[in-house]
Amino acid sequence: MAHLIIRNIGPIKEVDIELNKINVIMGPQSSGKSTINKIACYCSWVEKKIVIDNSFDYFSGEDFFINDLVQYHKLNGYIKPNSYIEYESEVLKLTYSHSIRKLNIEWKDRYAFKRPKITYIPSERNMVSVIPNWFEVKLRDSYFLDFLADWSTARSHLSIENSSEILNLGVKYYFDELTKKDYVKVDNETTLELTYTSSGLQSIIPLTILVNYLTNWVYTDESLTSVVDKQMNNQLRITKEFFDVFKDYLNKNENKAIQFQVLGEKIDLSNILNNPKLVEELNKKQQEFYKNSWTNFFIEEPEQNLFPSSQRDLMYFLLQAIKGKEDHKLFLTTHSPYILYALNNCMMGYLVKDNIPEEKATSMPSKNSWIDPNLVSVWQIDDGKLISVQDANTRTIGKHYFNKEMNESMNEYYVMLNYLKLKD
Repeated sequence: MAHLIIRNIGPIKEVDIELNKINVIMGPQSSGKSTINKIACYCSWVEKKIVIDNSFDYFSGEDFFINDLVQYHKLNGYIKPNSYIEYESEVLKLTYSHSIRKLNIEWKDRYAFKRPKITYIPSERNMVSVIPNWFEVKLRDSYFLDFLADWSTARSHLSIENSSEILNLGVKYYFDELTKKDYVKVDNETTLELTYTSSGLQSIIPLTILVNYLTNWVYTDESLTSVVDKQMNNQLRITKEFFDVFKDYLNKNENKAIQFQVLGEKIDLSNILNNPKLVEELNKKQQEFYKNSWTNFFIEEPEQNLFPSSQRDLMYFLLQAIKGKEDHKLFLTTHSPYILYALNNCMMGYLVKDNIPEEKATSMPSKNSWIDPNLVSVWQIDDGKLISVQDANTRTIGKHYFNKEMNESMNEYYVMLNYLKLKD
């Protein structure tokens, strides 16, 4: 797990957290949820960039690290004289102190790296549904531009013959390559352009299609959608060429010693020719550096424009999707109690899975999404700081914002109820 510290950025005063497989932050508007989400996403990308380049040079310019963060994630006005970021993983540690305007980076274990696909799915995702010609909009390099690129690739895998069901809503989505338009089939009878569907569908379709793509198809698809990813791969050609030559060398059974420069270090082939296990490990490691092997999702407000039951089903869908691969990770922000209730069901299901009758378990919609609570971290944000809302013993979600808000609303109702006088 990575360790993230943020101080004095936007509304954030101090955050010190371990990033888990699933991370959820809840809180009111403008409290700093997205700020944390964006910085966690950016630090994950910085790690990827440094490892693939095998160099710190890209971030060596004065203020480049912080200026790139501000531009890419639209955090203008958030940085203060005493802003501070620290990110530490198995691979490296980076610290940035704005008071000295310097980024420090140190290696821990670069070979612990497994290349992720990093995706930020913003709350503005319905733009691809609302604006028919979104692909003609000119945008600066940003998280939204990369989201559009990923969406463009993901939808291209679907056609009228290969449409995708959207949760259990009775609708299917497909992309028409000829017209370059998105369509939704309703109950197998009516077909609508996505731009003319409900706000809920316009929000949920880009999200679910992209999650499906980035947990399944992307690992068999050679195309890399991100412009930055393509630039990174140019730096990896030496590594790939090395392994191509290495395979040819083994096939020819030549017994001369040859040295190649890989990731800044020399590897002597003569020492590994008679060790098939090591050869297999080297090939596996090459794949982990050159191809995406897991996805790190950063999602804003998945519940946007959805009815409570659809919010629940969406959370089940997200958990089931990332359970499919051990390394997949999810970081999301939410205002919705229904997202948390659904997540709680999945954690409780895991705790009782060995005791509950199979027939009863199978009848539960959450069954395929049950997850170990130890893989989940849930915080509420309060006055610029994060507070865990999980029970110390079960790790399920206990009292939190939404209980408090609901009780206050209901208490007001019950006070007024005392004064209600009905006519006979």
